[in-house]
Amino acid sequence: MKREQKIIYKVSADDGTGGEISLGYAEGNEANIKTYYGPYKPYKEADIYLREIKVNIVTGKMAEDIEILHQEKTRLEARLKQIEDELT
Repeated sequence: MKREQKIIYKVSADDGTGGEISLGYAEGNEANIKTYYGPYKPYKEADIYLREIKVNIVTGKMAEDIEILHQEKTRLEARLKQIEDELT
């Protein structure tokens, strides 16, 4: 099963009091994102921070496949326990 991921960034900036203020979320080139959010900084010298977030793109087929795999795993674990009990 192939997982497709998208990378987005949580964008924040210094708030001037030692903390951070959230500016939003964005996708794209990091330098472009910082330039875009520059005017939204709470003060001119504030640093902008980007935190990478990996988002899984989930389809109905993927959900079905993972459910089947987990059921099979549970069945196999139960069978393995049964075999271990028989061996001891």
